[in-house]
Amino acid sequence: MLVVLAMVGVVTVIAVFSLGNARNNLQRKNIAREFKVSLERARFDSVKRRVADDNAMARVTINNATSFSLATDLNRNGTIENSDLHQVNFTNSNVRIVGNNLTFPVTIRFDRRGFATATNSLGAEISLNLEICENCTVATANSSNADTISVSPTGTVLMMEGNETLPIFQNPNTSVVSGGSQINPLVTVTQTPLATPTPAQCTVILTLCL
Repeated sequence: MLVVLAMVGVVTVIAVFSLGNARNNLQRKNIAREFKVSLERARFDSVKRRVADDNAMARVTINNATSFSLATDLNRNGTIENSDLHQVNFTNSNVRIVGNNLTFPVTIRFDRRGFATATNSLGAEISLNLEICENCTVATANSSNADTISVSPTGTVLMMEGNETLPIFQNPNTSVVSGGSQINPLVTVTQTPLATPTPAQCTVILTLCL
């Protein structure tokens, strides 16, 4: 009986420990997915609205290691207001956002083409390779305790296992085309003449009575 009870106790402890780890892993991955989706929503919003002003760009701001916010034009009035902000806070968990040169707050903006720019609180541009960590650091992040979120300069958002080798994205080649190039000189654009209204025709019938 003592041996059986000891075995049951060991199995129970292992089960409880495994359940706790599974719950923590699920929470970490949910936060990482929400962060990834927030970045993709910000990119889509800027491209959809064709923003030109920095202040009008959709953005994700990492406020600190345990919270971030998404700013998009939720009410579709053409501007981003305080009511459009969506806050995500996970202070009560063991999950932290860690990375290199993360002087909070860090803001990731997307322009009209979907290109991404990340700047820290000092105004310096940084490469955005983050670890969504569970009780770990950049040096100790691995596939069992972290998820990597990476954003390329062209706005591609990737989510991988912690400390996984990141792919290298080359900036696309772009060309500048003059507004007057490749235009046939024999083609002209004229204003469409306005139609002249035709007066209504009336028929008059007279009846003479004696």
